[in-house]
Amino acid sequence: MKLKILLALLALAITALACGSSAPSGPPTITETHLFRDNGSGEAGDEVSTFGPSDRNQHFEAKLNNLVSGHVKWVFTAVDTTEGQNIEITTVETDVTRANDLIASLSLPNDWPTGSYKAEIYLDDSLLGTLNYSVQ
Repeated sequence: MKLKILLALLALAITALACGSSAPSGPPTITETHLFRDNGSGEAGDEVSTFGPSDRNQHFEAKLNNLVSGHVKWVFTAVDTTEGQNIEITTVETDVTRANDLIASLSLPNDWPTGSYKAEIYLDDSLLGTLNYSVQ
């Protein structure tokens, strides 16, 4: 009986190894992006599909398909706004270790110009993707 149980467990272990892990492999890709208004304390609050001009503190999130480590850079650009076109706003940089949830925040002391914006997200100088958003 013990031999049958041992053989069954061995077969189960071999099957698990043959199937591989359920973790995604390959280069990281962005699977989801989210925009958040500020909660009044400098942290992400309610999720939104677009920002209003008075949303002076803006929070961004990009979820990846697997864990990454390295240097993350968000490059924010005003693409087409009431203040002009293709104006680089700022760059937010950080180092991450084993993360699959990348976050960044922007702040402006006055109202944001209305129009379209983008955030390009890089990992170790390779573009992961672009988050397009608007202020209306």
